[in-house]
Amino acid sequence: VKEELSQRPPSKKEKEELQQRSPYQYEYGSRKLECEESLQALHQKTGFRFTSLRLSDVMGPYDNLGAFLKLQALIKTKRPIPLGRDTSGIRHDAPGDISQRIS
Repeated sequence: VKEELSQRPPSKKEKEELQQRSPYQYEYGSRKLECEESLQALHQKTGFRFTSLRLSDVMGPYDNLGAFLKLQALIKTKRPIPLGRDTSGIRHDAPGDISQRIS
């Protein structure tokens, strides 16, 4: 994922629409981006090295957006599941896999 893919909404209207549509996701994404920007500034100032992980949505007991239920509903239609973008670079890993990759 390229850094320029993380962007703030370009207009006040779009910001308000995003906040209304999914307040939790908007707040989480905004704070994560602020944190990444702070770490980037620290890196530029001091050379502090960091890694930011942008993991996909959680499916299972901690799914707060209903993604798993939506996926089940799509599967029941027996039609192809629309992904909406090029998925050739997407990986599906469990938390244990991720911890092994970064250690």
